[in-house]
Amino acid sequence: MAIMSMATITLAGPGGSQPYTAFPPDLGAWLASRSEFKVLATKPVTFGGWAGSQIDADFVWIAGSRKYEFLHYADNQGWLYDDGTQGNRARFVVLPGSGSTGVVILMESPITAFDAAAAALDQLLAGLTFR
Repeated sequence: MAIMSMATITLAGPGGSQPYTAFPPDLGAWLASRSEFKVLATKPVTFGGWAGSQIDADFVWIAGSRKYEFLHYADNQGWLYDDGTQGNRARFVVLPGSGSTGVVILMESPITAFDAAAAALDQLLAGLTFR
C-alpha cells in the first residue's frame, strides 16, 4: 500500500514503453484502456474531507510481457507490473486537491485476500484528515 502525492506520479506508456506521462484526469479510463488491467468497479468516495474516486482492477498478466513500472513516483520508485502481479487486484483511491495537490492511494493484494485488505484500508482511510 502507498499514499502518494498526485503531483509526483507519472504513468507508463503502452506496454511499459517510455516516455512516462502525467497522471491523467480520469484514472479509470486510463486503466480501462490498458490490457494489463481489468477494471471491476468505480465509485465516488470521500476520505479525509476530500472527494474523489475509487477504482478496483485486476492485474492481467500477459504472457511474454516485460517487467516494468506502470506507475512511477518520487525518489525513483515505482509500482511494478510483472508476473508477480498475476492473481492480484488493486484498489486505486484518487483524491484530487486544489491546483497541483491531490493524493493517490494504491493498495495491491492477492484476489483471495482482497476483501480483508480493502476493509483494513477503508478503516485506515476513515481516520485520515487532509489539509
